[in-house]
Amino acid sequence: MTTVMASRVKHMYVRQTKGHPMYLRRTLRAGLFLVGTCVLVSCASSAPLPDDGFVNVPGGRVAIRVIGQGDGIPLLIIHGGPGGSSCTYPATLAGVAKARPVVMYDQLGSGHSDRMADLKRDAVLSRFVSEVAAIRAELALHKVHLVGHSWGAAVALEYLLTSDAKGGVDPVSWTPDH
Repeated sequence: MTTVMASRVKHMYVRQTKGHPMYLRRTLRAGLFLVGTCVLVSCASSAPLPDDGFVNVPGGRVAIRVIGQGDGIPLLIIHGGPGGSSCTYPATLAGVAKARPVVMYDQLGSGHSDRMADLKRDAVLSRFVSEVAAIRAELALHKVHLVGHSWGAAVALEYLLTSDAKGGVDPVSWTPDH
């Protein structure tokens, strides 16, 4: 093997090594493509928000959706993110919605809700907490179960710790049986 050919083979091998920037860029692109595809596919199978309209919150309007009409205590779902969406929840929560209303919403800056106009003002935990209060007030959710997924759990916990909820909030937590 000539020196030039050996050098090319070595260079190709190094570019495919985990620490090399080209490898990292390719891996990152592939990962982002896969995540984006999964989000699009999962949201494509369910009806998009808003079915039920918008609620005014500090910084803009959030899209809401209510499924189910049972007599049970309403369930308020706070999605992950920030930047996530609640578009995947209707199919997952159809069984729960047989016994109670399930309220989902896209946080400000997410999904079908308004975009954030001022990130310094709007992209703070206390403003996300105020969304929960505004939705409860608008929909007259005097008694409610809160479920937060990922980032939504942080919003739910902060709401429980800092808001003037005046009771009526029961946090719900579950772990899948694996």
